[in-house]
Amino acid sequence: MSIDGCRSELDGHSVGTAADPAIATMASGFRLALTVVGAAEDAGVLTLRWLEDAALRCARLGVPIDEVHTMVNEGFESGLSDQVGSDDGSTTLWLHDLLHRTVTRAYQRV
Repeated sequence: MSIDGCRSELDGHSVGTAADPAIATMASGFRLALTVVGAAEDAGVLTLRWLEDAALRCARLGVPIDEVHTMVNEGFESGLSDQVGSDDGSTTLWLHDLLHRTVTRAYQRV
C-alpha cells in the first residue's frame, strides 16, 4: 500500500477492505497522539501504545516505515502549528524523537 492509499484510508475515502479497522485505528492514534501525550502521563502511555499498535498494523499491511514516519511528522507539524507558547526546542525535539522511536519499535516487532 502506498502513502497515498494509506492517506485515502485515513481520510475515509476508501472503504470495504479487510484493512479498514487497522487503518482507522492508525488514523485515530496519529491524530490524537500529540494531544494526549501532552495531557497526562497515563494518557500519554496509552496513546503511545495505541500509536505503536497502529504502526505495527501498518507494518503488517506492508506500508514502508518511511511513509509512516512521514505521516507522523506531518501530524506532528500540524499539531505544533496549533500550539501556543514558548519552547526552546528541546521539548519539541524530545517529543518528535519519542514518536519516531515508537513507530520504529513497532516495525522491529514484525
